[in-house]
Formats: sequence, structure tokens, C-alpha cells
Amino acid sequence: MLTDNDFYVVFKLTTGENVMAVLRQEDEKHVLVEHPIVMRSVVNFEAGKEHLTAAPLCQFTDEIDFVIAKTNIMMIKAHHRISSRCVVAMDFI
Repeated sequence: MLTDNDFYVVFKLTTGENVMAVLRQEDEKHVLVEHPIVMRSVVNFEAGKEHLTAAPLCQFTDEIDFVIAKTNIMMIKAHHRISSRCVVAMDFI
């Protein structure tokens, strides 16, 4: 279960996905993340609004841990602490 004490990160994959996850471990070549979700921005030009959608990085497994090679990551940053509390409140992850 996710908690407010987990270390949340956002990263951009070389394939273009923006991912938010809990960082568990990191070494020179890989990161181990838990509960990765893909964040997409959807723009409604007619209404002049934008909203975010979230979905599991891999929708076809019940696994929560993923090892990702750093060669597949363009950038990785700490997630804003206030937004992280919203993620903890989500039950779907």
C-alpha cells in the first residue's frame, strides 16, 4: 500500500510517456519503481480546458514492481509533495 512517506518520482521515457511512480531502488543502470502510472494530458479545445488521465504503465499484469533501464529514461525528478498526497488517495493504483 502506498503511503505519504514514499518517495514519488516523475520521469519521461524515451518512448514519450510521462510516468509517476514510487522509487524503491536505483543503481548505475536501472531504477526499481512501484505502481508506475502513465499520465496523459487531454486538451478540449472547444471548452478551453485541459485534464489529466492516469493509467497503469502495464495494464496487462498485476505486478506492482518494475525495473526500468536508465537508457530508457530521458529525465527523472522528485514529484511535488502536495500532488503525491493525491496519488495516495487513489485506490486504483
